[in-house]
Amino acid sequence: MQLFLLPANGPKPVTVINTRISEHVFLEVINSETTETENLLWFKINEQYALKRAINRGRIWMDWKRCFYNGNLQNYIDSSRKLLLELEIVSIKIPNELLLYSLFGKLAGDSKLHQLMKSLTLKKELIEHPKIILTRLQDYIHLTKSKDLSSTSLPSALVSPTNESFKIINYCTNGKHNPKSTIHKKEDFWSETPQLRPNQKKFQSTA
Repeated sequence: MQLFLLPANGPKPVTVINTRISEHVFLEVINSETTETENLLWFKINEQYALKRAINRGRIWMDWKRCFYNGNLQNYIDSSRKLLLELEIVSIKIPNELLLYSLFGKLAGDSKLHQLMKSLTLKKELIEHPKIILTRLQDYIHLTKSKDLSSTSLPSALVSPTNESFKIINYCTNGKHNPKSTIHKKEDFWSETPQLRPNQKKFQSTA
């Protein structure tokens, strides 16, 4: 920033500082008073950057309010996560409860999400922070893309605890039907009832 260099014999604080600040701040803080008083100079500089920070915080807050859900859930999740991070960076203190109400309110217009949102709000641990809800919404997107999971089971799958025990499946072994098996009935276990096998029936009918 050579443009702002003062004469070498000028006041030392100003000579050093003017090479480190922006043109706007320079024009706002450097005057006949601040060149003579170091404390006043620092006060004016801090005042300018505090103002800039306040304006930036206001912009981020308005960006959050203007972040609407337009039907693309993935875009909404990405934008909300980005803005939540920016709110944290500039230290905007907003109760999580209000942020959650804002999230739910913006999604309320999509009837496809009504059952999902209802299920999520029933779990207290899920509504402690908006980031948790966004994570569950991301899970919802992944689950809807899975061909192995029906849409009716999505809400319950999302609110189930992650440490839930695995379901035990009882298999048949050594050619013997396991009475505890829930995969098939005994008459469908063709190792014991080969005459009931569909292909076998077809063969017998044509013999």
